[in-house]
Amino acid sequence: MSDNNDSRGSVFFKKTFSFSMFALFIIIILTMLIGIYFFGLAGIFHLFGVQYDSIGSLVWFAIWFFLLGFLLDLFAMAFHTIIKENISGKYQVAVIRIVTDTLANWLALFTVDEFMTGITVSVTAEVAAALLMACIEFALEDKNNRKRLDRKDGNT
Repeated sequence: MSDNNDSRGSVFFKKTFSFSMFALFIIIILTMLIGIYFFGLAGIFHLFGVQYDSIGSLVWFAIWFFLLGFLLDLFAMAFHTIIKENISGKYQVAVIRIVTDTLANWLALFTVDEFMTGITVSVTAEVAAALLMACIEFALEDKNNRKRLDRKDGNT
């Protein structure tokens, strides 16, 4: 009977340990992604000479920009899907995608900048950062999606 209890305890310990390690792995990955996002945004702001009062205001700016940008990207993706069906040239689709992504990023940057008092971003820096982010997003786009566009255009 003692062996049965030891076996159950061992199985419970193994499952608990496995779940804990998986949860820790997910937390580490999410922390790394958030850190990359935050320091990337801080680097872009440093590059364009954006002034902010404190790290806390930059953190809040990054959080609000991420949330608003996510919502605007949903609309941009829906627009991209509609446009792909009506335009045949892959370069035209690429230009329209970069333009709409730039507009969505700029709108998010502009809106968050206007509502936050602890950070000051010039309009030139907003547009340049939005264009840079749109180009980075396009460059890191899924290669399968690009292959699908090539097949649609008749290129192999």
